[in-house]
Amino acid sequence: MAAVHELAGIVSFDTDNPTGRNWGSRALCANGADVIHQIIDVREIDRGLSGSR
Repeated sequence: MAAVHELAGIVSFDTDNPTGRNWGSRALCANGADVIHQIIDVREIDRGLSGSR
């Protein structure tokens, strides 16, 4: 059973996209093949910080 590796993620925003809708997360892990990466959606973080749902 693989361990769950929970990450806030290394977030890469597409600066060429003025709408800000394209984003990606990159998970860096030494044992990437053996680990489940749980990436947190940055839009959820933004909603939490702004107080909206």
